[in-house]
Amino acid sequence: MFNRIKMTANMHDTWEILKWVFKEWSKVLVTDIIWRFWNKCCKEDESVRNHFEYLADLHEQLAAMGKVVTDKDYTDMLLASLLALYNGAVSFMSISVCLGTKVLTSEIFEQFILDKSEHQQVKDKYVESCNEALAMESGNWC
Repeated sequence: MFNRIKMTANMHDTWEILKWVFKEWSKVLVTDIIWRFWNKCCKEDESVRNHFEYLADLHEQLAAMGKVVTDKDYTDMLLASLLALYNGAVSFMSISVCLGTKVLTSEIFEQFILDKSEHQQVKDKYVESCNEALAMESGNWC
């Protein structure tokens, strides 16, 4: 009987140690995800859509771990993570929100920036094709 009590005590101690290790490991994981979430910036060669999807994934991971990021904080994060190229669009959107009655949510912000990004891509392709056509017309085509 003494061995059984001793074994039960050892199992309890082992269980407590495992719970502590898991809790500490979870803190490390949450801290790492929070750091990546708040320090992610969109790169020039990165698709804005992929950038937003990456942030959404981190946002969901944090929520699953019990770390809720409010929509206002999430929207601020999206704003802060964009390239300076989007400053004009962000300013326009902020002014529109101030003059209107809608609250700027992360969903509205993401859709607006994605539309802006896709518009810019179409515009860049158009300019590129015009330049190619002009080069062919002038005989400077390589």
